[in-house]
Order: sequence, then C-alpha cells, then structure tokens
Amino acid sequence: ICRIGGDEFTVILRGVTSENEEHIREKMEHIMKLLSEKKDNLPTVTVSIGVAFGTTDLSFKDLYKNADKALYKIKSTTRNGVEFYTE
Repeated sequence: ICRIGGDEFTVILRGVTSENEEHIREKMEHIMKLLSEKKDNLPTVTVSIGVAFGTTDLSFKDLYKNADKALYKIKSTTRNGVEFYTE
C-alpha cells in the first residue's frame, strides 16, 4: 500500500487474479458501506476504486494506467464505488 499523491493510494496484491473479482467487489462494497454510515460524530467518507489485474507480460506502467482508467470511470459516474478495468 502506498500513497500516489493527494488523496490517491495504490494497493498491489500478488497472486490475485480476475477470478477473485466478485470477492474483491464484495469486500470493497462492504468497506464503502461502513465508511458511509455516520458514527461517533465522524464524517462520512466516499471512496472511488479502480481495479486492474495484471499478467506477467503487462508492465507496471500499463497496469497502473488500466487501474487509473477504471478509477476515472467510476469517478465520472457515482464517485462512490468500485470499477474493474476491462478491455
């Protein structure tokens, strides 16, 4: 996990494939639900998440670009959700 800049962070997971997409979506939606609930006088938080899966022949730069495309797709619609990169 690292901060890319401003309010953007990246998480890189090895050994995770597109077969895990539904599990990842469920986990992220659960986290977003918890963050959107007003509790203990804390403000609610919205999260936009872009996800891309890599292969051994895909460079990190291209993987990052794919995740960024997915991120901006969700930001241009709901601004609170998870989007997976698809070609």
